[in-house]
Amino acid sequence: MNAIAPIDSMDFNSSVSSSSEPGDILIVDDEPNNLRVLSTILRDRGYRVRQAIDGPTALKAARVARPDLILLDVLMPGMDGYQVCQEFKRDPLVSEIPVIFLSALNQTQDKVKGFKVGGADYIAKPFHIEETLARIDRQLTICSLQQQLLYKNQELAAKNQCLQAEISERQRIEEQLSSALANLQRTHLELAQAEKMSSLGQLAAGIAHEINNPLNFIYANLDYVTEYSRILLRVLELYERYCPKPPAEIQTFAQEAELDFLSEDFPKVLQSMRSGAERIQDLVESMSHFARLDSSKMQETDLHASLESALLVLQNRLRGQTNRAAIDIRQNYKQIPLARSYPGQINQVFVNLLSNAIDALEEKIETADSEFLPRITISTSVVVEKEGDSNAQPSPKTLTSPAELSKWVEIRICDNGKGIPPHIKDSLFNHFFTTKPVGKGTGLGLSTSYSIIVERHQGQLYYDSILGEGTCFFIRLPL
Repeated sequence: MNAIAPIDSMDFNSSVSSSSEPGDILIVDDEPNNLRVLSTILRDRGYRVRQAIDGPTALKAARVARPDLILLDVLMPGMDGYQVCQEFKRDPLVSEIPVIFLSALNQTQDKVKGFKVGGADYIAKPFHIEETLARIDRQLTICSLQQQLLYKNQELAAKNQCLQAEISERQRIEEQLSSALANLQRTHLELAQAEKMSSLGQLAAGIAHEINNPLNFIYANLDYVTEYSRILLRVLELYERYCPKPPAEIQTFAQEAELDFLSEDFPKVLQSMRSGAERIQDLVESMSHFARLDSSKMQETDLHASLESALLVLQNRLRGQTNRAAIDIRQNYKQIPLARSYPGQINQVFVNLLSNAIDALEEKIETADSEFLPRITISTSVVVEKEGDSNAQPSPKTLTSPAELSKWVEIRICDNGKGIPPHIKDSLFNHFFTTKPVGKGTGLGLSTSYSIIVERHQGQLYYDSILGEGTCFFIRLPL
């Protein structure tokens, strides 16, 4: 227990709290006189004051209504001030309340112990009122500043969260705009490419129509010409049999005209004309097949005919050039069923892949020796594989359970060109990716082909390449 401390210079109006609002102070002391005097002084300074005569009462009061500051006597019965302070610091609800010890114990070790248990200040009795009020005001100011700092930090955290949300939203919008722009550019180029293919198909259809009419006339009259020539040659043969000695003028003309050679060669000429007309008919049929680019419905498609029509369209590039021999086309066609597809789109894929193969061969020719022979091999077959098998091994699997099998029509387009460098293999089917110089490629040929085969036909498109030796593209359409 402590006797009431003498009070020096008791000018009750000489100090005021710097706080704009009066602080709430809890005084803990077992001496009623000390409580009364100190409470009176603090109330006169505008503070709100509550009292507690022991530690347990102080703990309950602080938990019910949190004070701004605790003035705590050290020497009390039951729980001393140090113990009470330790209890305050263990409770997260009141642990942040600053505690000022008021005690007649003024030894250094007493003060050190007070700070160790969590005290914010230590005032030894007898104390001066002005000093005590100044320390109280300082602690309340610190508490107020800490509270303001906490509020500011919370505001800054909230603003930062809003800013981060705004940045994230802006990034999301920018990503959406970038994606929309990329989609728009891709769609624009795809439409341009589709329009080009459609125009090519319309041109092929028009040419096929214009050629077909005179061709039918020529081809139909070849039968008559052949028959007429047979009759004329028969008549000539009869004349020679029954008039073996014609006039000298006829003999001279027959020798000059090489009548014997003419009689032998004329049927061959007619047969050559027939073969040429049949070849033109085949070309017209291929052009008509290629012209079906406007087919908007799936239909049973002869893939061999589609391949032939694509080769026809690219015939000019396949022929020999001044700097290279003609590209050797090897066709290894197996018997395959008709495949359900959009024929115009399949034609477009074949043209894209064959064009890429020709480009690869032409690039290799620039650096290869004169003995290099450019070659494209086209193979077709039916393959069977287990559901979920990887495309890494394109060879067919031999399985026994029909429920686990899937059948595909497979088309392989292989070249012996320069191959694909490993560092670009992962980007090959990306939109706008191209290794060709500016103006020679849009980067949409393979990506469009991938979309047509994989997305439109639920098929597979992949490749295998060896640098310097060539590339094989595999197209699989489901059966």
